Amino acid sequence: MIEHDYILKKFRHLRQANMLGLRVHPDRSKPNQYMIKRIGTAPMTGFLSCSYLGLEWDERLRDGAIAAAHECGTQLSSSIAIASLDYYEQFEDMVAKMCGVRPILAATSTLAHLSAMPILVGQHDAIILDTQVHNSVQMAARLCSASGTTLTRIAHNSLIELEQKIIELRAAGKEKIWYMADGLYSMYGDFIDLERMFELMARYDNFYCYVDDAHSIAWIGAHGKGYAAQYLGRPNSEKMVVTGSFAKGFGAGGSMILTENEEWREVIALCGETMIFSGPMHPPMLGAMLASAKIMLSDELPSMQSELRAKIAFFKDALGEHGIECLSSGSSPIFLLNVGSFERMKALSLFLQGRGYYAPPVTFPAVPLNKSCIRVTLNRLHEQAQMQGLVASIADFNNLVTQ
Repeated sequence: MIEHDYILKKFRHLRQANMLGLRVHPDRSKPNQYMIKRIGTAPMTGFLSCSYLGLEWDERLRDGAIAAAHECGTQLSSSIAIASLDYYEQFEDMVAKMCGVRPILAATSTLAHLSAMPILVGQHDAIILDTQVHNSVQMAARLCSASGTTLTRIAHNSLIELEQKIIELRAAGKEKIWYMADGLYSMYGDFIDLERMFELMARYDNFYCYVDDAHSIAWIGAHGKGYAAQYLGRPNSEKMVVTGSFAKGFGAGGSMILTENEEWREVIALCGETMIFSGPMHPPMLGAMLASAKIMLSDELPSMQSELRAKIAFFKDALGEHGIECLSSGSSPIFLLNVGSFERMKALSLFLQGRGYYAPPVTFPAVPLNKSCIRVTLNRLHEQAQMQGLVASIADFNNLVTQ
């Protein structure tokens, strides 16, 4: 409760200062430009969207959503166990071509985890959480823990600690030991070391890996399969479960669960609680998803991915030239920029707003105390001038503060 009180106090403070909880209206003619209510009248350049390829503005996705709504209405209000649109089957076929594995579809990543994890993980099993794994995974893990599963955590990407935990839990007689991590971490923008995970899965017969790869779908991999799904089909990959999101780089919505274990696939699809008791994805979103999948399977995708990689490299170099401390790897479109104290982060956020830029502030518990940051997410539609302007503004702020 003390932690909740702290978070509530900070969130209220940032919301009152117009830094979080914003109401925005995008400008279709100028991607990444937003009118932000309560903050003046001029549009701001936003570095807040996780739509890494900018496909939400692609006319094919818009037209797909409109056509599906026209044909099937705005929703199908039914439990998935009772009925879902035949669009599901069309989309599953396309994802199978993308990833080499037929997906289980869910309306959101959170609903996917809440169906899959309590079925995959038993009361005599153990879960090892990376401290930076997405909150939706941690929430589902707590649900497993309530049923008796042993739950423990390790420092972010600490592979030495991970193997020590595996050995300890094996000695304690745990039946299955699951490591749960992100494929691409949403805060630090770094990747899980899957080469090392496969070494551990080969070494320990009861070690399994559950990877939430929401942030790499579409902009990484052949046909946009993402980072983790590239490892499916390897020896021991039947011991890995991958979840992915279509609500980020894919430009639409929904999520998927990928597993090569047909028994797991069937029981999750038929017995997962959110599969049974939640509604299906609605026609407009399914129409957009089908349109995006066609792009993923086309010859157009590699050039889109290349454009984004070039902008990531440009932004990384610009930060380095200005001596701005970045806590991220620089190999993804997610950049976590170290600011320091909460008050300094607040001052920087207000300074950037005055220059016409918005990047979300980040504070505890997402990052350690006294290590507040701003989080910059790039997409394919950001212009060099916008990125240069943001970096120059941060550098100007740093110079003013140190004088």
